[in-house]
Amino acid sequence: MPTLYRTRDAAGQPHPCWKYRYLDWTGRKRAAKGYPSRDKTLREAREVEAYHRAVRDGRLPPPRPADAHRHAPAEDALAEYLALGARQGHARGAKRPWTPRHAQQVAAAIRLWHRALGVRVLDDLARCRADVDRVCADWSAEGVAPATVNYRLALFATWTRWLAAPERRKLAEDPLRNVARCAPDPRRRRRALDPGEIQALLAAAPPHRALLYETALATGFRAGELRALGREHLDPAAARIALPAAAAKNRKDALQPLAADLARRLDAHAASGAPARRYRLARRKRALPDQPLLYVQTDLAAVLARDLAAAGVALHAFGGVCDFHSLRVTYVTLLVESGATIAEAQKLARHANPALTANVYARVREQRLPGLAEALGTVLRPPSAARQSAG
Repeated sequence: MPTLYRTRDAAGQPHPCWKYRYLDWTGRKRAAKGYPSRDKTLREAREVEAYHRAVRDGRLPPPRPADAHRHAPAEDALAEYLALGARQGHARGAKRPWTPRHAQQVAAAIRLWHRALGVRVLDDLARCRADVDRVCADWSAEGVAPATVNYRLALFATWTRWLAAPERRKLAEDPLRNVARCAPDPRRRRRALDPGEIQALLAAAPPHRALLYETALATGFRAGELRALGREHLDPAAARIALPAAAAKNRKDALQPLAADLARRLDAHAASGAPARRYRLARRKRALPDQPLLYVQTDLAAVLARDLAAAGVALHAFGGVCDFHSLRVTYVTLLVESGATIAEAQKLARHANPALTANVYARVREQRLPGLAEALGTVLRPPSAARQSAG
């Protein structure tokens, strides 16, 4: 039969919660923490000992390592997960700490899932698979974009996989293994701007934003990468920008070439102090370079939409939508159209594999296809037909 007791502090005051001792299924004495209520603690102690007695008698299977964590608070395990990410990341073989922004996004997404699923202890996660499908369906019905749902799902699935890893066994198995993602929304496919739309956008935007758009189109840098650039990262003589690993999405240093004229204009713009003044007026709290290269607003999507409207460029058109990341799509597309090989475009876009460059970012312009077909026809035309056409 289990025994109940209370510990006392240095002043002789009893601990608010009762504790109990019991024999586990291997015959060893164990101690566990109960509740402030003696009766509730006694009920739990009897249930625990009855379970272990049934295991000893062979009426139940032995407990798994994960069973020891069933009632552990999910928030405590999450704190351990976030601390590991901030220290070294969690990818296999990788020792790259998360950026503060990524850590914030991970914590927010996982806590959002916990609230939606009613997760309080780790045992709640072990039985969440059906509810995960329901929450994804609810979010989609509320108008959340499939890409956003998939992003939240990917962060949550990484969290449950970490819990179920053999070196931890906080979960007996990963409840989200092989979970299905939402089908992509074709309305959210990004399109590449054509040269005429680019010129119209640069002409309609205010000078400081036109320079921002031009730099994004000339380098393929993402908004966060552009925001992290200072004058010290620009080498106007060599016409290149040194993107630091801390700001890059792939966490690797990169030297990005750009046109010499654009490099000179960027250097003059940063030297004037205009980007720094705009950041001060906006009262930005995020850490910034001493001499920012460009002023990158937080509401870029709304600002770009206004500039596109002023330029007479459709936000939604054949091929997809135009947002700030579409400038990166345009950059890769223009590289390929300018004669770059896929390997060269991959290098300049800093992609992990050429399939991402060719199949996801590079766009096919329908208006170019008839001209390509005509050029091919010229090559294939028999000599006699070519002479008759000339005559």
